[in-house]
Amino acid sequence: MTNQNISLVKVRDTLLVTMPADPDDVTVTTFQEEVLGPWRNTGRKGLVLDISGVETLDSFFRAHHH
Repeated sequence: MTNQNISLVKVRDTLLVTMPADPDDVTVTTFQEEVLGPWRNTGRKGLVLDISGVETLDSFFRAHHH
């Protein structure tokens, strides 16, 4: 990915995703399009989204889920 670092780790049927501390709109869009979109089609049973380092979640992050 060409934006801020989004960490992806696959553990069995679960995808662990860590968001950067200050995700911009491009990072959030990339996460939604390149991680969430394909993840739905993989048959994985779980997704853990680590946002513990994120200082602020704005409405853009929340509003653009599919």
